[in-house]
Amino acid sequence: MNYFDAAYLQNRTGRPVTVLGRLKPGVTPQQATENLNAIAAQLARVSKDRHRIAAAVDPSRTSGDAGDVIRDFLYSVAGLALLVLVAACANLATLFAARASDRSRELALRVALGATVGDSLGTDD
Repeated sequence: MNYFDAAYLQNRTGRPVTVLGRLKPGVTPQQATENLNAIAAQLARVSKDRHRIAAAVDPSRTSGDAGDVIRDFLYSVAGLALLVLVAACANLATLFAARASDRSRELALRVALGATVGDSLGTDD
């Protein structure tokens, strides 16, 4: 934690400050720039140090929804869940295929001995 005394905070020369914020819904970047310039002009009038005060808004950074981190994270989690589901389905498919190939000799022997296809598969007719 930084400790600053009152004299250090009142001396505003030589320390640039950057303030980041999010625009309210319905506020344009031009309106935000005008408001910040009005605040900067008021600070320049009351400032004893006569230092330069400037305010600006970078419109490329005020779009608000460009690069929503939470949404991208949720898409990644959903994609990962989809990959796990596909892997589970592929695993089940190979298990069923292996079981069917193991039983192919048994079914062929039953049919050769005279059992019907329904009897061979274990269904009741």
